[in-house]
Amino acid sequence: MNLIFLFSVILKGLGAVLEILLQILITAELEVSGYGTYSAWISSADLIFWVCFSGIVKCNTFYLSGGETTIRGFKRRYFLRYVRPVLGAAAVCLILGGGALAAFVPVITILELLVLDRSSTLLTRGQNVTSLVGEYVLGRLLLLAGVAVLGWRNVLSQRALLVLYVLQYGAVLGFFLVRQGSGKARRDISEEVSLEKWGAYQRSDLMHSMIEQMPVVMQYFFSGAFEAGGVSVVL
Repeated sequence: MNLIFLFSVILKGLGAVLEILLQILITAELEVSGYGTYSAWISSADLIFWVCFSGIVKCNTFYLSGGETTIRGFKRRYFLRYVRPVLGAAAVCLILGGGALAAFVPVITILELLVLDRSSTLLTRGQNVTSLVGEYVLGRLLLLAGVAVLGWRNVLSQRALLVLYVLQYGAVLGFFLVRQGSGKARRDISEEVSLEKWGAYQRSDLMHSMIEQMPVVMQYFFSGAFEAGGVSVVL
């Protein structure tokens, strides 16, 4: 257990270093205002995830910790009856209010949901290394490499940044799907999933979203890209 904890700290630390290097590269190429615009769209996607969808991660931890169970049926209903209409409504509002780049926000949100859902599932089933490498290192490393190449070729833009962000989530999701293997049959306990418990988990993440994402989004829309970049760097 101590070895797993140490490995977790190392991988998360490496992820933090990659995030700082990414921040430096983007700021060097697009200046603080460019980084602020990028941060505002990414933070908008994160905000939707944490306010609306993050509870599923804690549900995975609670209901799948035994290793012999699945909540596949619940997730199918969750995505069809809840995620799809919420993201659809958010997409319409974002595109009408924010223009073409805002269309990336719901795409990033759904990919973030899929990645963190899969990562938490792998974690509860003992595939700690796969979960941690995918969630904290692989995506950031690919994103950093993409930004470095586009910056070197002088073709880095906001649209290119968001495309890279989508692609890195896609790569992480593919990595998870390959690493999970075929697996064995598990008992579906979807009927045991409590909506009240899911709701409690979801409400508990509201404060997280207020602290982490809301300041950047508010600064961008009320003060401008440069101020949003400054706040994002501080956070």
